[in-house]
Amino acid sequence: MIRERLEDELLSITGKPNSVEVGITSAGERDFLIIRGLFPAERREEAQTVIVETLASMRDRGVDEKAVGNIRWYQDARKYYRQYDDNLLPKDRISNFTWAFMRGEPSLGTEDLLSLRLAWSRTLNRYGVSDHLETMLSSEPVVFGFWLDDEQEAEVEDLLVDAHTRLMEQGKKRGSLGGNTLLAAVSHNGTVIAEQKKTETLNVWTLSNGVEVWYQQNPKAKEQVRIVVGDKGGRALLPEHLVSASFLMPDALFLSGLAGQDAQGISRYLNERSTAIWPEITPTRHALHIDTNRYYMDDALALTHHLIQSPAFTEEGLALSKQKVSEDFKNFHASINGKYDDAVFNKLRNDNPAYRLSTVEDIDATSLADISAVHDVYFSKARNTKVYIVGNLSPNRLKRAVAKNLGGIVFAEPSVPELNIQSDTWSLALSDVLGVSEEEKGKGLSALYVLSEVENDQSAEVVFIDDILSRIATRKVLNSVREQASLSYSPGSFELSIDNEKYTGWAFAASVNPHQAKQANDLFEGVVQDMAKGVSDDEATVASTQLREALQGLDENAHHQANIFSRYLFNGWGVDALLDVNKTIDGISPEEISDRAKLIFGKQSKVVRAYNMPEGVELPE
Repeated sequence: MIRERLEDELLSITGKPNSVEVGITSAGERDFLIIRGLFPAERREEAQTVIVETLASMRDRGVDEKAVGNIRWYQDARKYYRQYDDNLLPKDRISNFTWAFMRGEPSLGTEDLLSLRLAWSRTLNRYGVSDHLETMLSSEPVVFGFWLDDEQEAEVEDLLVDAHTRLMEQGKKRGSLGGNTLLAAVSHNGTVIAEQKKTETLNVWTLSNGVEVWYQQNPKAKEQVRIVVGDKGGRALLPEHLVSASFLMPDALFLSGLAGQDAQGISRYLNERSTAIWPEITPTRHALHIDTNRYYMDDALALTHHLIQSPAFTEEGLALSKQKVSEDFKNFHASINGKYDDAVFNKLRNDNPAYRLSTVEDIDATSLADISAVHDVYFSKARNTKVYIVGNLSPNRLKRAVAKNLGGIVFAEPSVPELNIQSDTWSLALSDVLGVSEEEKGKGLSALYVLSEVENDQSAEVVFIDDILSRIATRKVLNSVREQASLSYSPGSFELSIDNEKYTGWAFAASVNPHQAKQANDLFEGVVQDMAKGVSDDEATVASTQLREALQGLDENAHHQANIFSRYLFNGWGVDALLDVNKTIDGISPEEISDRAKLIFGKQSKVVRAYNMPEGVELPE
């Protein structure tokens, strides 16, 4: 309760929904309430004031009935907790038991815990909760502060003293949040104009605005519902001057508020409905992901309608988004991985802006018009927008809900031209050896990149074959670099190209002793030469079996099922290959796998060696 209240109050300062940590820790015979807040240094005084005044208000003024209702357990909580308990792994149960044992607490079974929680909830009222909050927050506090190098220590100390003083003062009553948070009504309703039944549990509805909805009914999802709305395109659709805005747009969309609610209101709306929404914007795909409870499906769809149909970007929301993203990007570009990417990895695609993180300067220069233009490109035109939903809902009920909320979205032409700016090929004029000296002392990174002009994922079957090749390559790398040469415990191999990129690329990498960096790349190149000869029937069979096992039980986890099915759907590969993975894999011959290996890793592909070495250690040639 304390954490949610503080995060809600701080959202307009931090721009982050998870800027506060609250927990109880024990030392000797005493328990300590620990509250940590993370905020921008330049807004220290404002943030610390909000924190201490909120705590003082909760201590001295208590909380309202709505806040108490949010922590009660109700009868329907039995379903959620049993679902949670069913998903616990043995290691989770051991960890929970050990933690309870160390704290001297009983380790209760599911039914005992539920009975106690429900009995406790029946006696809970705002007076008892307010009294307990007063007890928790009335001890003499100790206030710690951490500051940056460019802050003045004396000023920080003065602000900490002021925060302590304010916390000890009588708390003021802060505004009540009232009843449930509500959004403005959906302005347009749509209809379903066509429908088909792909399988007994997979329905496809075409809405009146052209959007296609795929609904997979899955009883194993229980109360969970996962929704993904998206299309292929991503940053590759954007002119270069708008790419930086694509990193800011999703946060600015929420932090600006919409549908009659400010950012705090949207945060409360989601929390009240146990709903999470997050973006996925890659160089070649853009989507909105929604995770909710079946009882709040209509509310989640209504919010999705407003996010697409009626953004209300504000300068304040953009400023908060910049504050958050600039900090993250500044830290990355200054990190070892960031320096390597800027100096080496991004060169593989000739610094294509769609495939790299923007600079902090580009982020700071982004305007309100820029983020609006990005939203237009992604969501103002139906192009090929699809929706994938997995859950255990009545198809008829869901059909009405998506027709009303998603079918009612009115699409228009985007305000900027659709332009795919990704290059058609790799940077084949690159030097055969690239390097940078930014690694930690005593560590080295060896990487080898295979840049091929073989076409990438043209179909689901090709995606399956590339997955099989990845498993074969990984096995060869582990055998060569780890088992035989003992150069690295966890060398890796992965497909360098991403979904919808035109050509295929492959990467091999390992963290090694700097003096063995060249040897590692020699071994990687040996693997490439081996793959260029093709793969054996046994290798193809073993890797195919591994893929078959990995793709069994896709319906066991709604989150995983939504991610993989929406990926195939948005990329244009269809979902038939996933509906019967055994049939798909049985239809791929060892010869097809071997032939594709020869094409990708053959002599026509360019091989680039790359290194990240400690300062003062000479880069291998």
